Amino acid sequence: MKKITFLLSLILYALAGISQTYVISDLSTLSDQYTVDKSGKSGFIVPNIDGSPYLNDDFIVGEVIVEDSIRFELIPLRYNIYNDKMEFKNKNSQVLELGNSTSRYQFHFEDFLFCNQMYSEDGQSKQGILELLVDGQVKLFKKYNIELQPAARAIGFQEATPDRFVQKEEQYLLAVGKEIPYVFGNPKKLLPVLEKIKPEVNSYVKTQKLKLRSEKDLIVLIQYCNQ
Repeated sequence: MKKITFLLSLILYALAGISQTYVISDLSTLSDQYTVDKSGKSGFIVPNIDGSPYLNDDFIVGEVIVEDSIRFELIPLRYNIYNDKMEFKNKNSQVLELGNSTSRYQFHFEDFLFCNQMYSEDGQSKQGILELLVDGQVKLFKKYNIELQPAARAIGFQEATPDRFVQKEEQYLLAVGKEIPYVFGNPKKLLPVLEKIKPEVNSYVKTQKLKLRSEKDLIVLIQYCNQ
């Protein structure tokens, strides 16, 4: 998949140094995409596979911001977790997807804010789509994961099962300042990092009875560190 069209490069060059946000109505006018299926159904879904590869099966109208300068409004969006791609519909109702290019994209629909982002996992740099849970000097991200488990034959009293999409445990990522987000495994490892920013963080966790394995409490903790 190509990363970006010549047209997008020209427009971004023309907008360099301009703080104004330009609003455009059709996302497919600027990006190279892969046509999934003109019928509106994803070509990645194969019959007889149980479950869904999507965060949201139906398209949800939202907005896309490219490089903090170009805004696309009223764009039907759907996040394919399995392929780690954001799908959208153009004005002709074609279902297209955006590649995880080096250009900065933000996807905002309902209460979700996603961005394509470089991140680190086990010391390896990766590119993917992350949900931004908390913004600020300290940022908290969330990575969704789905795997395709192969079909299993019937054995004894255990019935056969088809290929199926299975949701895996989400990962949480932290970024301080301009560093790239990194996946932290044990939430307790966060405290020494956050202590450098907010020395009272340990006391706050205890007094507020925060559970670091709770997403809700993690959000509260990171918001406190940004105060």
